[in-house]
Amino acid sequence: MNLNFKNDGVESLGQIFNKKDCKKLLRDIKKTRNLNKLFLTSKQFRETNNTKGYNPKPGRNLLEKLNSSFIFDNKIFIKKMRNILGKYFRILDYKLVMGFPQSHIPDWIKEKVKGSHSINLAKFIKPKYRDITYFYGIDFHQDIIDFPDRPADFVTVYIYLDKVDSNCSPLHIIPKSHKGGATSFPHQIKINNKNIVYKPSRNSKIISQFIKLLGKSGSTFFWHPFILHGTQPQKYDKPRLSIRILVEKNRRGNLNCEIDKVNKKIFGKKSLIKVRNHLDKKGRDIKKNNFINKIK
Repeated sequence: MNLNFKNDGVESLGQIFNKKDCKKLLRDIKKTRNLNKLFLTSKQFRETNNTKGYNPKPGRNLLEKLNSSFIFDNKIFIKKMRNILGKYFRILDYKLVMGFPQSHIPDWIKEKVKGSHSINLAKFIKPKYRDITYFYGIDFHQDIIDFPDRPADFVTVYIYLDKVDSNCSPLHIIPKSHKGGATSFPHQIKINNKNIVYKPSRNSKIISQFIKLLGKSGSTFFWHPFILHGTQPQKYDKPRLSIRILVEKNRRGNLNCEIDKVNKKIFGKKSLIKVRNHLDKKGRDIKKNNFINKIK
């Protein structure tokens, strides 16, 4: 499918990064990890009380320590971001994301997270290894979920560092879903024959088809913060390593760039205060009805 940001809210940039650079970065990452030694024991986990603050952050971000200049200096990347966000775009955040192989996850963790909408493994990981985000699949969501009440003035850029096929936890995207605006997670989605029916509000719906973003090493995609996307668990006996970059518009000038034109066509809410409806007061997932894992 030929995706276009202006119409679909998501676009492929193709294989814009050098395969050798991606492979070297992969090797450097893997030197820092032993997949069999990352997790807390069940006892250690029970003794912890916090449920937030485990993801990478400044000072605890492996990608900050490795050479990733080939990404941020890439002329195609820079040109496209200027087109979408204006000449003075800024990097809001960047990190490594790992689709964690099922075979390396302890059974007690699999049982604990079964059916959950968002299976971020960070809270089960030993503190010194929390410089990467580890996923065991995540249901369809919008990236605005991490920025309550923020306007849609940024995009997510996603780079596959290795080849990703249908069994390698590829991103599942619902084109045009951004037009419904910001909605709370988990989202109102159903399957009707081969179509996805998404209801951003009681009186509106968007009919689309999810697509899998497949690609070789260096393949790059970007999307609007209201686009619904997610992943199923990694089936291969190896991690799926990728880079996620959030790129924001600098409000100094740039008043009519591509993202502004796209936002004008959104019929739903432009921002949202309450972005999550699946957690209790302690941050535990109480609505275990994962939608994306039902897709075959």
